[in-house]
Amino acid sequence: MSFPGGKVPETVRVTWRENDSEGYRDQAGRIRYSAQIVGDYTIPIASRIPDEVVDEIRRNGGGLRLKFRLKTDGVLFGWDIERFEGGMPRHLMPGGDFLQTWY
Repeated sequence: MSFPGGKVPETVRVTWRENDSEGYRDQAGRIRYSAQIVGDYTIPIASRIPDEVVDEIRRNGGGLRLKFRLKTDGVLFGWDIERFEGGMPRHLMPGGDFLQTWY
């Protein structure tokens, strides 16, 4: 998730199901799932992001990138600032429960 100019959510609810492929589209075209929910977590977001990260975005631009990783016993949350230089993304000031892995 990236927030280049919007508000950062106070919390995010993360859910996943036993088998997400069991979905269908309703009359409005939205995807609906019928499989049983096996993970359901609401995690704080805004309160965990340091003021220095938000101040850096205000001063020098960029988007706040929110990252989530699912675990069997919960959800890990991380963030960084995404800026594009020469058409390529650059990620600055990472933080949270994990850091980006580069291959």
